[in-house]
Amino acid sequence: MLALHPKLVQLERAIDHAPATFPPYEVYPVRAEWTPPSGTLSSPKEASAAKGEVLLEVCTKGIVDALRAEFG
Repeated sequence: MLALHPKLVQLERAIDHAPATFPPYEVYPVRAEWTPPSGTLSSPKEASAAKGEVLLEVCTKGIVDALRAEFG
């Protein structure tokens, strides 16, 4: 959000907590107890627009690569 819509972010209200712990696989139905009450899997306290830009770049590339592999 800091990279895309910084005016919507109120970082001073962010809740600092330890990273969530869960296994390296998915289960259905989702186990709600694996997600902290805040809804975030790690603390947003150290977030920055620059870190968000990196995440956007990596995720976008991964999605594009998956689409190209699947659909050519």
